[in-house]
Formats: sequence, C-alpha cells, structure tokens
Amino acid sequence: MKIIISPSKMQNRKLVLKDDIKRILFPKKTELIYKKISKLTEEEISDLFNIRNALLEKTVKSYKEFDLNNTNHAIATYSGFVFKNIDIEKYSDNSINYLEKHLRILSALYGVMTPLTGICPYRLDMNVKISDINLYKIWEKEINDYFLNEDIIINLASKEFSKILDTKFFNKKIINIEFKEIMKNGKYKIIPSRAKKMRGLMVNYFAVNEITDISKIKQFSKLGYKYNDKLSNEFTYIFLNDSKSN
Repeated sequence: MKIIISPSKMQNRKLVLKDDIKRILFPKKTELIYKKISKLTEEEISDLFNIRNALLEKTVKSYKEFDLNNTNHAIATYSGFVFKNIDIEKYSDNSINYLEKHLRILSALYGVMTPLTGICPYRLDMNVKISDINLYKIWEKEINDYFLNEDIIINLASKEFSKILDTKFFNKKIINIEFKEIMKNGKYKIIPSRAKKMRGLMVNYFAVNEITDISKIKQFSKLGYKYNDKLSNEFTYIFLNDSKSN
C-alpha cells in the first residue's frame, strides 16, 4: 500500500529531523530538468512561472544554489497546508518508519520522493512547459513503473499530480479520498484550503495508527469531516462536513 500526496510551492520549513537523508530516486531526470531551468534568464523564469519581485528573486536564487549535496528531508522542506498538518516532529520512530515505507510525494522535479528523501528548495508545477519538455511525458514511465506492483494506492494528491497515473494500470487499485462540504444551497463542494488541511490530518491518522487495513480509513473523523457512505463508492471515499455553519 502506498499513500500519495502532492508537493507544495511553499518550502523552506525550518524543521530538522535526526533521520538519515535518502538519495533522490531519479537523479538523471532531475538533473535534466534542473539544467533546462538553470539556463533560463530571470525574465524567462518570470514568464515561465508567472511570478515577479521577491518571489522571482527567491526562485532564481534557489536554482542558482541548487546542490544535491546540501539537502533537507522532503517532509521537512515543504511547508504548505498539507505539510503544516503533518506533525512529523512529534512522531515516534515507528510512525516515521511507517511514513517512509508507505507515503510518497509526487514532484515535477524529483518524480517520486519518500518523506526522508533529500531535496533542495525549488518551484515547479507539472503543467509548466520548459522549452521542449512536457513534464507529464518526462515522468510518465518512471512514476507509473514505480507504482506498478502496488496492491493499493491511497490518493491524497491533487489532480495535477495524480492524473499522471495511467488508469489502465491502476483503475481498480486507486482509492481516491475527497473532502467535501455541504453548502447552504444543498450542493457539495470542495474547499481547496480545507481539503489540503484534511489531507495532512489524514496522513497523521495513517502514521500515528500505522494503518494497513484500508477499512480503517473510513473511521477517520476530524474537524467535522466524517466518511459518508451514501456519497462514496468502492474506489472513492467521500468525507463530508455537513455542519450548518458552512
């Protein structure tokens, strides 16, 4: 069983773990992409990522200083909504070992990472087009081959990243997790910021309880979100917050 999540644009989390740093899985592909970006001018990077000012300076600096001999754990580097709600600094060794075995972070620069993979800060989405490189095409084989022999994949990633998994191979192996809210008009809606927070809290639930029995996923309940049997099916688990305050 593997749990997949997306990376975050927000990085440089000030967290240091005592665990050994693992090497990246696909160094040649990472180097190919990095070299393409590092050759771009500041103006080209600005246009490519649609960023300006301080964020542009930070991004240019990160690619200039890119050094895979000076890295930090992936799980400690990302600092977006999902990762802020993964309390890894409070985990036991058993919980960290569980995450390292079961959690995978998908990335446009690194392909697939374990939580303890060593990475440099970067900025790159899967849908960014770098000259003649299509990142989905670049990573398609490596990522699909990596997960090919898994019995089940718990999808807590965004569509931008999870759609790289080929449905003809994984159609009946993926359980998609969605967090929805019932609105005042009676319709169901995903609130992105809240959904990201819940993904992090669910990763916590997996790690602390060392979940390997997928039936226990349905027992997850946090911040008003509970498994909804009527909206769910075998391969899509819906956790609904039906609080009237929404």
